[in-house]
Amino acid sequence: RSKHLLFFSGNEKLQNLAEKYNLTGTIKATAGDYLLINDALFSPKRSSWNLSQNVTKTIELKDDRMLTELKIEFEGQPEPGSPTGAGNLHFVRVYVPQGSKLNGSEGSAEAVGQSEDFEKTVFSAVLTLEPAKKKTLFLKYSSPKPKMEEAVYKLLIQKQPGTGNFKYNLKIGDKTEELTLSEDKEIEIKL
Repeated sequence: RSKHLLFFSGNEKLQNLAEKYNLTGTIKATAGDYLLINDALFSPKRSSWNLSQNVTKTIELKDDRMLTELKIEFEGQPEPGSPTGAGNLHFVRVYVPQGSKLNGSEGSAEAVGQSEDFEKTVFSAVLTLEPAKKKTLFLKYSSPKPKMEEAVYKLLIQKQPGTGNFKYNLKIGDKTEELTLSEDKEIEIKL
């Protein structure tokens, strides 16, 4: 369930079985809110670090839109014997509900890109993370207001395969939820 092992098979029955147990890394469809943060290291002089992320997602519901402020704090701690002189470049993709629009950003070394993939909107950024220092990526975006039954806000957070258990802090109205993401998680908050 922590997605440290993924399966793919050309055999349709085996592939369907792997998908049933969430062993394929599939980006899932949902009628509610959605979040997946995918971080890829692409430095030519890579160093092996333990990377941590702390994520804060603040949501405001307005008419037919949902306004989100997303703060992702990255910190890399070099492992013993790892080269530490240079920073690592990270390509970060943030998957959010389809139809979302970027309203502002801070922390990216380049302009934040916006595209569509797997029926989601994707924001992409490039960060340089120096050894033993923190780097923060801020994204502000608006999304179509998700369907809510009986005033229940739903959020599906998918965990990036192969990563550690990162901390998430969700805020909507006067409600907060804190969790450590060790597997895909659907959050429900009664408003």
